[in-house]
Amino acid sequence: MNKLTDIILFLRISILIFLLSYFSFLRAGEPIDQIYAIVNQDPITKQEFDNKMDMISSQYIAFGKTIPPKKQLTKEVLSKLIDDSLQLQLAEQNNVTATSAEVKEAIAGIAFRNQMSFTELKKNIVNSGQSFDNYENEIKIELIISKLHQQVIRPIQITEQQINEYLTAHGKLDKSKAYHLEDIKISLPEDPSDNDITVATTIAKTLVKSTGKNKKIRDIIENINDDRYPIIIVDRGFQTQAEMPTLFAKEIKKIKKGSLSKPIETPNGIHVLHLITTKNVQPTSYVNQLHVHHILIKPDSLGGSMTEAKKEADKIYKTIKDGANFYEVAKDKSHDSNSAPKKGDLGWHTADDLPPQLALAVNNIKVNELSKPIESPVGWHLLMIKNTKKVDISKNLERKQALQYLTQKEHNEQLNKWLSQLKYSAYIKIMKKELQDL
Repeated sequence: MNKLTDIILFLRISILIFLLSYFSFLRAGEPIDQIYAIVNQDPITKQEFDNKMDMISSQYIAFGKTIPPKKQLTKEVLSKLIDDSLQLQLAEQNNVTATSAEVKEAIAGIAFRNQMSFTELKKNIVNSGQSFDNYENEIKIELIISKLHQQVIRPIQITEQQINEYLTAHGKLDKSKAYHLEDIKISLPEDPSDNDITVATTIAKTLVKSTGKNKKIRDIIENINDDRYPIIIVDRGFQTQAEMPTLFAKEIKKIKKGSLSKPIETPNGIHVLHLITTKNVQPTSYVNQLHVHHILIKPDSLGGSMTEAKKEADKIYKTIKDGANFYEVAKDKSHDSNSAPKKGDLGWHTADDLPPQLALAVNNIKVNELSKPIESPVGWHLLMIKNTKKVDISKNLERKQALQYLTQKEHNEQLNKWLSQLKYSAYIKIMKKELQDL
């Protein structure tokens, strides 16, 4: 930014801070909502920070993971709020939004992946102390940011050679046991000197040596944490050797449950692995495929609302229940121009291949059993499972998993680089003194 732009932005932000503070004082009897940070022209308030802290803490608990030390969690929450603010500002500038139907579909997908209904998920969220409205808003934010990423992250092409090289490196690793790991990283500067590496390695060795005296790991970290080489704990959950970084996979079998590994040097820091526990896993190469037929009633095709489409779907449901042939009705009444000529045939799919609402439904209906009308973003569906079969996917499973891993790795590298550039060109000021030292 040029000097004039900087001055204008500074004045606008100063006025914003003054107005927010002033109007907070005007609310008789209400506490002032402190401003913790300014991101361009948008404030991050104490209430936003506290809400995000509670939400991320509850997510760690919900997924069976240990909450990081308070200093690390505070830094994680602040970074998340800043990143979200920058991205939402850019999304607004580019008219990137998420509809209520998309939010509902995303939540249905979360429910499906956790093997529960939408209603059960909603109940669990409310029982955890969260507001479901706040939860929906968080999902909406994630959707908007995800859509923005689709615009700014270039398409990722993983070659067959890359997959082959990955499989060669990981193919002989044990896939029958999963390890619950905590990755304790002693961070290094961007361009570390030999002295930086020596100091970080010494910290790691001190940590490993101290835990041999039956002291709690987090208490030790609090005592030896050096702000020049911050210690970050990441709970990696359960992973097989094939799912973890190669350097970790080489060390994991040398660690006893409850113990730490020797220091592992990587370009971004010195790592110490904490093995919490292990479990045996049974790799499966078979999936259940379903031969799915459907009847789709679209509101657009009726010139009406989803309510009108539901009435039509209910009418068709009753007709079939009264004896009409599902496949002939699908041919005559379905609004899906691709499948209607084939009597509603959608082909063979696993439940994971289907939209979340339909995936939940197919798991709850039997072969040749008609489902009740199911709502999706495009309309109302009546489903029929014509047949099922077990399919051996062992030949493609490892390649698919390798492709997913390599694609995600490339995506994360692009995303981190883009976020760094976004922050570099933004005005970010931490207002709360305690957060400035993070």
